[in-house]
Amino acid sequence: MRPLRLELRGFTAFREEQVIDFGDADYFALVGPTGAGKSTVIDAICFALYGSVPRLNDRRAVAPVISQGGIEARVRFDFSLGDSTYSAVRVVTKDAKGGASTGEARLERDGEVLAGTANELSREVERLLGLPFDHFTRCVVLPQGEFARFLHDNRTDRQGLLVKLLRLGIYKDMGEAARRRAQEAEDRVEHLQARLDGDLAFATKQALDEAKARWARLEGLRDEVEKARPRLDDLSAGVSEAHETVARLDGLSASLAAVVVPPDVAELADRLTHLSKLMHEAEDELEAAEHKTTDAERDLDALPPRDPVVAALNGHEDRGQLAAEARTQRTAESSARDIEQAARRAFEDAEVALETALGARDDARAANAAHDLAGSLAPGEPCPVCLQVVEHLPTAQAAPELERAGAVLVKASEAKAEAQRRLGEASGARSAVEGRLQLLESQIAAHDERLRDGPGHTEAKALLASIDSAGVLLEGARQDVKAARAGHKKLTGDLRNLKAVEQSGRQSFEALRDRLIPLEPPPRAGSDLAADWTELVAWAGSTGPEVAGKAEGARHKADELSNERATLMQGLEASCRDCEVDLAGAGLEPAVVAALTRAEGLVDRLEEGLK
Repeated sequence: MRPLRLELRGFTAFREEQVIDFGDADYFALVGPTGAGKSTVIDAICFALYGSVPRLNDRRAVAPVISQGGIEARVRFDFSLGDSTYSAVRVVTKDAKGGASTGEARLERDGEVLAGTANELSREVERLLGLPFDHFTRCVVLPQGEFARFLHDNRTDRQGLLVKLLRLGIYKDMGEAARRRAQEAEDRVEHLQARLDGDLAFATKQALDEAKARWARLEGLRDEVEKARPRLDDLSAGVSEAHETVARLDGLSASLAAVVVPPDVAELADRLTHLSKLMHEAEDELEAAEHKTTDAERDLDALPPRDPVVAALNGHEDRGQLAAEARTQRTAESSARDIEQAARRAFEDAEVALETALGARDDARAANAAHDLAGSLAPGEPCPVCLQVVEHLPTAQAAPELERAGAVLVKASEAKAEAQRRLGEASGARSAVEGRLQLLESQIAAHDERLRDGPGHTEAKALLASIDSAGVLLEGARQDVKAARAGHKKLTGDLRNLKAVEQSGRQSFEALRDRLIPLEPPPRAGSDLAADWTELVAWAGSTGPEVAGKAEGARHKADELSNERATLMQGLEASCRDCEVDLAGAGLEPAVVAALTRAEGLVDRLEEGLK
């Protein structure tokens, strides 16, 4: 038989589907840490072929092969035998009562179905391989318990185990058969030689009676040995089985004694609990920070945009400045009007004074016409009165009245010109103030138009304060979210690393628990590794004495069976000595058969001689 492919799903340690391809391998080794599932691969092959697992006490038990928490286990094993390819499939399903049964089993050869039930599959495999389950687990697959027993047995027991595992007893049987045949041949030769020699002098009636009597006793001895043989075989098988049971129970006792809580499990559980608590707190903190951020964003979204509010507030402040300037300009306008009116009155007074001075001058001219005319003459120019060219200016004294009137007129003209200049300045100043005021009022009106539908100055200041406050709160909330996420990320990494350590511890626990499966250890508590260890230790403490007691009982049974077999053998050997059967160098049955053959030959010779 050559393995080709193994498929597992839900089978003990292999919860998920696993495929092992042996197709291209002439030799292979299963390598991995304890608990990795190496033995489970061998168990799966045995289960696919025979429907039993070597490590389980009860060959009929199938429920233990289903992975913890699963409801079905499926195994398919492809192998070649000769020129044909075979596929053995078994599917075990849990029932409503917590038990399990093989719901599907079949054996196919190159697509042809050879067996369709669990029993048919097992029988067909035995027929194909020529090995029942017990022989297969001794000749092809060496179970861990047998190997441990082999390592710890003494030399004699190891030799016996090897003889049993390798079926070397057949050579002992062959030797006994050969010796029996040799003895028979030797007896026949002696018989024939005696006849050839004609040595029948001893043939007497008494000798014949004695020979027949011994022959009868030997037949009785043969019957006694044949009758005892089934019991001897049962006792031998019982002793062997009891020794196997002792070895298995001793191994389980050693495994139970090794069940102790690792020193770091409790600390690991405390750290996991603490980290889990911190993780929940961090998740709550992150959720609260995110809610706070959402609330802050909602509050900020409920407020108007900041830029329009800032623009409105700046517009109100600009309008305030314009209004203040407008108030100043109105005051300046009033003052400019007063100054202009005063300047206008001064100008009007200057005009009146000038008209008066002109009248006075005209009067003075009229009174002093000659003096006035003389003053207007110029040499070479015609006289305005006589139209004669003036050659010489007349010499006459000036008229004081005329000079005073002229001086007053000049002064009045200058005063009017100054009053006119001042009036112009006052009017210009007043016009400039009015122009600036009109511009300010236009700008104020434009601001009022822009600000008409917006918030007032006080409202805009309050809105801007609310917007800035909401922005600060939002930024703080976002910083809180950032810090909470960083803390949550770190705790997530720490928790993941710690769970990896726990998973490694869980694998060690599962490996130890798997070795105790035959004793049906308590089910796992769940994800609490410390609780699982505590319960397993408590169970091991209570189960250990029971297993030790069973081992002691098995030893006692082995001793009883060995003693009974020894007693039975001693009785048979005593009977052999009574019948003068030589047991040296031969087994019990071959010696009895040889003696019986010789006795029969002796009777024949004696009867022949008496004839």
